[in-house]
Amino acid sequence: MSKVWMALLIACTLLASGNVRYDRFTVVDVTGALMDTRDVPEPPDVRGIHFLVRSDETTVDVFVAPRKFYQGLGINLRPGTALTITGSRVKCGTSYVVLARQVRWDGVNSLTLRDADGRPVWETPRLTD
Repeated sequence: MSKVWMALLIACTLLASGNVRYDRFTVVDVTGALMDTRDVPEPPDVRGIHFLVRSDETTVDVFVAPRKFYQGLGINLRPGTALTITGSRVKCGTSYVVLARQVRWDGVNSLTLRDADGRPVWETPRLTD
């Protein structure tokens, strides 16, 4: 595990209060290159797939979705892929994490993970025919 990942994981885990929630008033756009993708086991509020994104001299931890949901999408982004992520920047322990609402890449592909109020699509009941 890289030093950056380890520092972000420890900072988020140590003081996470169980209140990591999407806040539509802290929405940001992050543009940068995907450095790494990891399955982060803790804390429970942001357990799952995280992207580490390098953006203008800053490294941003982005919670994407629970592992099972993300794997079901069949998306395999490689390091170096240019991303634009819209999401809520929230405090997680002693650091910050962006809870992704939408991920865009290659100028034409996009993945919507939450509605405008931050409700995750993986928690939304699906209608069947």
